[in-house]
Amino acid sequence: MQLFELNPAESIYAPFHDGHAAEQLPLTVTPGRAVNFRCDSFWDSTKARWDDCAAGAVAGSFSLPVAGLPARFDRYVFCVVVPADVSVEFFACRGGEWSSLGAPVRGNSLRMEINLPVGAPATAVRAEFTALQPGAQMVSLQWWGVADSALLARLEKARPEYDATWEGLILPEAEWPEVKFARGLLFAEGDLPGLKARAASATWSGHFRIIEERARQSLARQPEKEIGDYLPWSDYRYLREREQGLDPWMAEPVLCALVGLVREDRALIRHALRFLMCFVHTKHWCQSAESRARGSTWDQRCFLEEMAVTTCALVFDWLYFALTERARDLVRVAIWDKGLSILQRDMVKWEYVYAINQGPWFCRARILGGLVLEPAWPRAKSYVEQAHADMQEGMANYILPDGGVDEGVGYFSVTLHAVLSGLLAYARARGMPIAQVLPPRLAHSSHFVAVMSAMSPGGRGAPTDNSNSRFTGDAIALLAACYPQDVYAKIALGTLLQMRGNTYYRQYMIDGPFAFIAGPEEAQNRPASCRPQTCLPHTIQLTSRREEIAPAATCACTSAAARRAPATRILTRAPSPWSSTNCRC
Repeated sequence: MQLFELNPAESIYAPFHDGHAAEQLPLTVTPGRAVNFRCDSFWDSTKARWDDCAAGAVAGSFSLPVAGLPARFDRYVFCVVVPADVSVEFFACRGGEWSSLGAPVRGNSLRMEINLPVGAPATAVRAEFTALQPGAQMVSLQWWGVADSALLARLEKARPEYDATWEGLILPEAEWPEVKFARGLLFAEGDLPGLKARAASATWSGHFRIIEERARQSLARQPEKEIGDYLPWSDYRYLREREQGLDPWMAEPVLCALVGLVREDRALIRHALRFLMCFVHTKHWCQSAESRARGSTWDQRCFLEEMAVTTCALVFDWLYFALTERARDLVRVAIWDKGLSILQRDMVKWEYVYAINQGPWFCRARILGGLVLEPAWPRAKSYVEQAHADMQEGMANYILPDGGVDEGVGYFSVTLHAVLSGLLAYARARGMPIAQVLPPRLAHSSHFVAVMSAMSPGGRGAPTDNSNSRFTGDAIALLAACYPQDVYAKIALGTLLQMRGNTYYRQYMIDGPFAFIAGPEEAQNRPASCRPQTCLPHTIQLTSRREEIAPAATCACTSAAARRAPATRILTRAPSPWSSTNCRC
């Protein structure tokens, strides 16, 4: 039996999440009586489903040989996702007889790790699923493994502890020189007076206040106590249970660094530097051992690596002056080894990323990370140029000819949030106007944005993809700066932090600083101009916008006089785009 090591104390013997390995498993699937119980392999799991099963009846089971497991393992670990109306019970076969390993466990529709004692050596294990309610259901097998609980406890106790002073890496405050950036990715030290004025302006003060509040709230956090082998993360789909409960590190370091520089607040600057050192001393910039299991090539793409590189590149750039030479070299090597190398792998391995938002998004970190390496590692320049070319190729595919996208408003927002911040840094580094590096089709996106925001400033006209009722992220403000005469400037104020609040995407983006740094000096808050009927043929979007006329005293449906009467006024509120008549009776 092959073991896929997660760490010295835990190994997977049934990697159902790894499609290449799962297809080689000697898995036996047994349907319940008269139940259409079947098994399918997906990119991140093996799923069993059934169309119907009587309440209290066994829907089906999976069994797998386990003979030959090393004797040091004393616990089974079954990682599964089971619906709330289904229970699962695990059995072991010893001497040809099946016996239960523990009481049935009711699902909670979330990922679970069920730990059960190994006991006497077994030749096979079985998972049996019982329907608690009739109807169709689906369960997901992530992986089955084993653990040496004593060794695991010793490994946890042996973790190194880190001091918040980071002596030898962060300079003592008394030795901090004048502020000097490493590269000036999005702004330079000479731009700080202008940013200080912007933070007090009518347009940006509310937005900056929210950034500052979030930065100061993070001062209570002790990131050194959260250092492990993997980054803290809030998406539990591929996260071990014992690693849950920690907020990501991605946004707060950037917010602390920016606010610290604008407010000349050394406590915030030092806090950002502490986060940076925690990144450097984390072994892998992904969320879980599943992405690094020995003998497996499974991964869920380089999302965390992209965000980690972006965070570290920005903080390293802005706070370079407060780091020792040793720390600077550690950051550069970490950006390459733990981030850019994984990003490069995915960009050459997965061709599909060039056809959706992932490829352009990943290229943001390749550009930012490569640019901060260039002064010390000049040969990184060709890497940056390739990243820029790949971003342009991806955007040529992602933005449709009519300026829209087929992934929805939320995905459009977070993609442009990443792409534009990367392009701004690239243009600055190469001494080019931003207009020269904008993707050609992006200029047509004003039609898409106008249609989606015709009812309320910064709002979106159709429910889509995990966003709230507004464009999210910094995309619209950045577009307003890039295309100052277009529709984006009209609605930009409605997309700032004080207007739109938080969304699902907050964990995937550094929210707020890009708009503050590079957005227009002033932003408006009025509905986008849109033709009464607009068709986006490639986006497959048809919008009809109609003015609603206030009814007369007698309903126009029943009064010929009223039908002949002129409209008394145009309602100022936005009408429903789905209304088929102006009559409101």
